[in-house]
This record gives sequence, C-alpha cells and structure tokens, in this order.
Amino acid sequence: MKPYEKYKDSGIEWLGQIPEHWIKVKLGRAFQSIGSGTTPKTANDSYYEDGTINWLNTGDLNDGFIYSTSKRITEEAFRDHSVLRLYPIDSIVIALYGATIGKLGHLKIETTTNQACCVISESKEITNRYIFYYLLAAKEFIISKSYGGGQPNISQDTIKQLYIVAPTLSEQTQIANYLDHQTAIIDQLIAQKEKLISLLKDKRQAVIKKAVTKGLNLNTPMKDSGVEWLGELPERWELVKFKHIAKIRNGKDQKDVQVEEGGYPVLGTGGEFGRASKFLYDKPSVLLGRKGTIDKPQYIEQPFWTVDTLFYTEISEDCDPLYVFYLSQQIPFSLLQESSAVPSMTQDNLNNVVLCKPPLREQQEISVMLKERQNEFDVLIEISNLQITNLKSFRQSLISEAVTGKVNVRDWKPVNLNVSSPEMADKLQISTRAIEKQNGKL
Repeated sequence: MKPYEKYKDSGIEWLGQIPEHWIKVKLGRAFQSIGSGTTPKTANDSYYEDGTINWLNTGDLNDGFIYSTSKRITEEAFRDHSVLRLYPIDSIVIALYGATIGKLGHLKIETTTNQACCVISESKEITNRYIFYYLLAAKEFIISKSYGGGQPNISQDTIKQLYIVAPTLSEQTQIANYLDHQTAIIDQLIAQKEKLISLLKDKRQAVIKKAVTKGLNLNTPMKDSGVEWLGELPERWELVKFKHIAKIRNGKDQKDVQVEEGGYPVLGTGGEFGRASKFLYDKPSVLLGRKGTIDKPQYIEQPFWTVDTLFYTEISEDCDPLYVFYLSQQIPFSLLQESSAVPSMTQDNLNNVVLCKPPLREQQEISVMLKERQNEFDVLIEISNLQITNLKSFRQSLISEAVTGKVNVRDWKPVNLNVSSPEMADKLQISTRAIEKQNGKL
C-alpha cells in the first residue's frame, strides 16, 4: 500500500513521522474513564462461591476479545468493595504488572477487575477498537516505561500520560476494519500451523508406541501380553518389570556442587536449570520425575547431576538405553501417581510396572529407526514453529504500520482470500505446501 501524501514529525520517540492531518493527544485526555479494581479477600468464600459478577484478572487477557472471565464474585463482594465497578462492553483492558504486563483485552462482556488491570473507555475522539490496536503496536514502548526489578510495573498514570496519534473517527474505523480483516487471516493461518504441530506430535508418539510394542516386522507372530496398555506383542518378546530393565536411583540436592558455568548439567523435571562441579552418573540414562512433572521422561548420554525430584536410572547391560527411553514414554503414569496435591511417584510403583523387552539386537534396530524418524518430525515441528514466529512478527508489523500511518488504508476494501491460496502464501512469504507434503509421507 502507498503511504500518505504528506507527513510531519510526531514528537513521539517510537513513532517518528505521522500523516500531516493526524492529531496527537494524551490518552488520559482522550478517554473520560480510566480505572482499575481490586481483589476481594480470597479466604472469604462468600465473596466467590456461586458468584454471578464477572471478575477479570490479567490471566484472562489474550490480546483479543474477552467473552468470559475465569472467576466471578458475589453481590456481597461487590457491595463490600467500593473500588469495584462494572466496566462496560467494548472497554479496553491493559495489564499493569507481572508476567502479563502490557497484555490487552477488548471486552465483549461487562466485568469488574482486579488491581492489575487498567480499563480504558468513553472517548469522543478515539474509537475503542483503534486504541486497542494502537496499544498493541506500542506494547514494547509501554513496557520500557515500567519500573521495579523482579516484577516490572506500569502505573495508571503512565497509561494516562501516554501520547497517542489518530486520524478522523471514520479513518480510525477504516484502520480497525482493515486490521480486523488482515489479522483474522493471519490468526487462521497460525491456528492451522498450531494444529499441524499437534498432529505431528501425536503422529510421532503413535510411531514410537507402535515400534516399541509391536516391533519393526509386522508379519511376526503375536501374543496377548495380558497388559491392557501394551496389547499384543511379538511372541519372542519377554514381559518384565521395570526393575529388571533398570535400577532406579534418587537424585540429590545440588547446592554444594552448583557452579556458575562449566561443569555438568543439573537436571530437574523441567530440564536443565544449572551446572554442577561433579556428576552423579556418567552413562546413558533415562530420567523420570519423582515429584512434580512425572509423565515426561528425559534421556541423557553425557555425565549429569539430578536433583531429588528426579529419578535417574542405571540401564541393564542387555537393554538399549535409547529403547528404554522410548518405551518409558508409553508408561501409564496416571496409574502410578500417588494421591497428593503435587503429582508424585514412588520407586516401588515404578519398579513394578510391567514392560516388554525384545532381544537386545532388536531393541537397537528399533532405536536407530525411531531416532531417524524423530529427527524428521522435529525438523517439521521446528519449521512450523518458525513460521508461527514469522507470522506473529508480520502481524505485529502490519498493526504498527496501520496505526502509525506508515500505510494509507483509506481506500482499502476487503478481499476474501483463502489462507492457503497462492496469493496469501506469497503475500506472507510462507508456503505450507512443503510441510503438508512431507507430513503426508510420515
């Protein structure tokens, strides 16, 4: 799209030049209502139980329309807290602090909010949909104005003092319509990519399960394992308990061995989170969560240290470590979980899980095949994730160019483009055909 005919300096550091006829105004002057809310005492059940009034917190913000809230409060809570007010439909909400700082929402419901939400509404100069997109474009600049260390904050006053630029109301509406249309197309393509990633992960898991429980020769005679989650197995395969495949060892506290850099990886249920001057074990091992995340086995071949929330294993000589890793992914961990507020698993429960054990040579063949196939899946997933990143970046630049006047959309008219059409793929510089073709081969 072409730019506007004439531009002027906006006087706003992150904006640069803007169309000559656009105005500049502080957000606090343009909007009559800018407010927040509070959090009724969570220990008081009468404030929340069977609540009927929407109560928005920053976790509900999604940089899009808000149709519901995760929590509701009661009439009693509303009466007891004078700072609470019911904000109208079409208000714009921005998160003031924490991990969600700068996150936005466009209300499609009436709602109250907590103190971390700033709600903007009621303007005769600026349309709500335009300011929503403007704040999306200004997100990094707004966050740069935050203060505080561990939990950055922006104040309501920071929002009120924020300069905004805007054309006429009709042009604001045109810009918002343009962005609604264009971002919907991009969002649909992102959703397709995310669905493809989910399908690839499911298919990868299905390939692993089939290989480690049925083998590579589909014509081999089968037998009933008698174990529901294993089903039929090749006749020559053994059924053994986990303790006959590997010895389970406990991790240890890393405080006395932790170093800033170098050394060996310190592993927990979430992966590596530090380095250690010593190692607990230096052979290939399958790591399984004892407490916390218990259903995501890890595999490591280098020397390592594990913390006490993670089991490590000493694999038996007649077992291939990588095969044990793939097989461990099939364990029904939900059946092993101890009844606790935090998921946990005991050595005894894990030791007594019945698994299938092919001859060592067959285990190794399965491992080689699965490693190759997993690499194929990982490449496709990585490509899809990169495309999602590029799409999100393109979406952000599209918004920024429109609300800052770098492109002129006054004459724009919607064109119904299918997201998978060659025109749209070329426009976004992204083609899904190669991935979908490769996925068909898998």
